[in-house]
Amino acid sequence: MYREIIDKLCDVGVVFSEGLKEDELEEIENCYQIKFPEELKWFYREALPVSGNYYNWRDSSEKNIKKSKR
Repeated sequence: MYREIIDKLCDVGVVFSEGLKEDELEEIENCYQIKFPEELKWFYREALPVSGNYYNWRDSSEKNIKKSKR
């Protein structure tokens, strides 16, 4: 389902990394004190956008966490 969306985003230059694993999603939600909607979790499991203005969810540095809370 999300593969078509990802392919279209790739066509316009969005770069993706490997999708998030379940333990990564849980760690991100805990670390950033957020709760992803289920649909977004499914998308992020498939592939994680990492280029341009997309947020780097794999960066759990204090600086990045503060950036996310603006």
